[in-house]
Parts: sequence; C-alpha cells; structure tokens
Amino acid sequence: MNGRAELAAPRIGALDGLRGLAVIAVFLVHCVENGPALAVGRLGWWSRNLLNTGWIGVDLFFVLSGFLITGILLDARGSAGYFKNFYARRALRILPIYYLALIIAFVVCGWLLGIDDPDFARLRREQWMFWLHVQNWLIVGAGQWIDGPVPIGHFWTLAVEEQFYLAWPLLVLLPRKLFVAVVLAVIVACPLLRAWLHVRGTPWVAIHVATITRADALALGGLVAVLVRSQVPAATLVRAALIALAVSGAGVGALLIRQRYFTGWSVAPGYSLLAIAGAALVLLAVRLPADHAVVRALSWRPLRWFGFYSYGAYIIHLPVMHWAGVGWRRWLSSTLGDGIAWLPLFILVTIAVTMALAWAVWHLVERHFLKLKRHFPSHPEPA
Repeated sequence: MNGRAELAAPRIGALDGLRGLAVIAVFLVHCVENGPALAVGRLGWWSRNLLNTGWIGVDLFFVLSGFLITGILLDARGSAGYFKNFYARRALRILPIYYLALIIAFVVCGWLLGIDDPDFARLRREQWMFWLHVQNWLIVGAGQWIDGPVPIGHFWTLAVEEQFYLAWPLLVLLPRKLFVAVVLAVIVACPLLRAWLHVRGTPWVAIHVATITRADALALGGLVAVLVRSQVPAATLVRAALIALAVSGAGVGALLIRQRYFTGWSVAPGYSLLAIAGAALVLLAVRLPADHAVVRALSWRPLRWFGFYSYGAYIIHLPVMHWAGVGWRRWLSSTLGDGIAWLPLFILVTIAVTMALAWAVWHLVERHFLKLKRHFPSHPEPA
C-alpha cells in the first residue's frame, strides 16, 4: 500500500466527518473574531452569536481523542512494545509540525524578525512550556489569554491532549473493571472540581484550559471505546446515545442562548453536557448501520477531507486568520464598510488558504513522518 492509502486505511469515515465538523466550527468562531466587523442589528447579532458557538468544536476533538486513543490502547494491552509503540506513533503524528510551528513562531518571528509585543515577549520568555507541552498552565497561572501578533494561544488544547497521552496508557493497564471505575470517577469529579473552583473565584479561562477540569471529555470518549468493545448490543447503545444526545443537546443549547461561553455557574454543567453530546455523536457514528442517513452524512467526502487534514489545519488556521484579518479587516472596513455581507467572503478565502497550507504541510512534512509508523505497529503480537 502506498502513502495516503496506507495511512488512511484504518480510518472510520464517519469519525473523519466528525473531525471535519469540529475543525470547521473552530474555523468559524475564529473567523468572526478576526474578520471584518459585523453590522449592528438583528441579523448581525444572530450571526455573530451563532458563529461564536464554534468553540465547542474543541470539546468534540477531546472526545474523539479519548475514544480513539483508549481504543488503540485497549486493543494493544498485553502486547510487546505497548508503551514504546504507542508513544512513538503519537510522537510521529503530533510532534513534527507542532515543533515546526514553534520554530516559526519563536525563532523566525521572535528572533529573526524581531516582532515586538508585550504578550508575545512573555510567551518567548516562557517558551519552554510550549516545548514541554504544558503551555495551558501558563494561561491558568495568568488567569487570562496570552497571545499577541503571533497567535499560538490555541495550542493549549494540544497541551491537554499531550498530558492525557502521558497518563492514560498506565491507566488502561488496570484491570478492566477498575479502569472503568477510574473513568467514571473522572467524569463525576471534573464538574464538581469546576464548581468548586468557580466558588473560589477562579477565572473562567483558567477553568477552561486546565487539564484537570477538562479531562471528563477525554474520559467520556474513553468510556465509549470501552462500550463498543463490550457485549452490549449495538441497538441498545444507539438508543442510549440518542437519549443522551437529546438531553445534553437541549442543555447545551439552553446555556449557549444565555451566554457566549460557559462562564460563572455554567462551567460545572456546561462542559459535562458538551462532552456527553460529543460522546453520543461518536457512539452513533460507530454503531449506527453504514447505510443510516447520519452515517452517510458524516461520511460525506468534503467533511472527511476536512477531517483528514484537521490536525495541520488546526495548527495553521489561527495565524492565517489573524494575519489576514489585520489587513483584510482594515481594507474591507475602509473600502466596503462594515457589515455581515463581507464575512462570508472572509470565511471562504481564509479557510481556503488554511486548507491549502494544511494540504501542503501534510504532503511535504506529515506523510513522510507517518510512514515511519510501520516500524511501531499499533497492534503487535502478544508478548
């Protein structure tokens, strides 16, 4: 098998479609934040608030990661090279373009170009946290977003996942019932911890990015991985997923109508409801019949295409939208005036540029490292 066919063979089309939905949602919220200003009025207000909910795509990414990583680890339990193969494969997937992005940010932009900005200067001083994948704790300590003209603040999500990769392989080795008990404990403990931190006056952004307050989304994905490998009939799982999606979706909708982000008291139930909804979607994607309308919709080729390149696109998208927004927003506003009519144009152009760069990065960098995965099989022979 060659290149892309070899790498894509084990992928589930509906899950790639969910990835595509998640990354498109994140694109939209950042297009609103960086694009031309929306005109005031009812249409502008509704459009802005609808697109601003795109940040929930990050939570779907967390659930997907929890599901896929737990499944890989469960299937590899008891095999030779369990830890070596897992960490090698994760490193080959995550690190090449991540470190390339850090080199561009800190070496090219910070050192060679000498970009000067107080927030970016702080990131450069604390850049070791990015290299060691703990940059989300920099935001926790500051209690506010830290970014600047070289936008890499969205890398906090990658830090959460890397820290998850560090601990989860050890937990999966526990006896199955004990592992499930730990997963359930995480799912219950996270909203309680978020509520306690809110009562103590912790800034919402610190709760939003801390690994220990967002681990329930990853754990719920892990629980789905356990369920699909259990003896529970598929029809039962589908019914449970539909009920969970209806209840959690209604709760998420009610909260988002009240506020743009989950702040204040909503930090406790809000992220839990999002994680439950994401877990239900993943469960439906892998347990509904292949000819079901939902599975066919999620397997739509354009969605799968976005999902296939989603990792590179996620890393690239915010700098593209920020730097395009600086020039475009000024030009559109001065030449054409502010208004919602110009936002679709900004969205289409910046997403097209982002995906073109993601495609190029995959072919020039990612795929060559991913080929090395053949030396570290995910399901080797038992020891």
